[in-house]
Amino acid sequence: MALLTACGGGTNNNNTTTDSTTQEATTTTPAPSNSAPEPDFPDWQNNKGIGPVKTITPPLADTPDAAMAAKGEETFNTTTDSTTQEEATTTAPAASSSAPEPDFPDWQNNKGIGPVKTINPPLADTPDAAMAAKGEETFNTYCTVCHRPKKRLTGPAMIGLLDRRTPEWVMNMILNPDVMEKQDPIAKKLVEEYNTLMLNQRLNEQQAREVLEYIRTIK
Repeated sequence: MALLTACGGGTNNNNTTTDSTTQEATTTTPAPSNSAPEPDFPDWQNNKGIGPVKTITPPLADTPDAAMAAKGEETFNTTTDSTTQEEATTTAPAASSSAPEPDFPDWQNNKGIGPVKTINPPLADTPDAAMAAKGEETFNTYCTVCHRPKKRLTGPAMIGLLDRRTPEWVMNMILNPDVMEKQDPIAKKLVEEYNTLMLNQRLNEQQAREVLEYIRTIK
């Protein structure tokens, strides 16, 4: 699920084969090799990119310069560590039991664009435990690359989602993200905010309904 780079956590197995596909993969996948892979662009050697660098200074020697490589490794590791820390402390807000303020004042009248017009079965006062368990399994399989229950990743956290989105909108975003991201005002805004697209995982309505039920349990 942006609800949300493109998001995707897996491939729906509703219409897939099993053992035969696995066997085919084992026969068609080449064995690992120590040789360098084939260039993915035949003319890559003539492509110097676009930017300030026209020539390499100092020129590349036959063997790497140990001192320069050590400094480069330090810079690489420092950048990686700081990025990880920033993601953990800055871009991922602390989990809170209180739901955020709705970002669209008219969100309660927005059911999204897609096949879901009404919720079936209707939402009960308390979540259905069996349905929520199936939804959690589906969520963990397809959605956790971009979403976490209480943590923002490349898509929003799920906690408090139904305090700012209608259940119909949530299901239509799961089932019809391609159209939603082009036509729905909330989905379009999310694409701008997160700079990411949500992939269509080809779930069916029952699976989407179960994911919705699971989201209701996140506190």
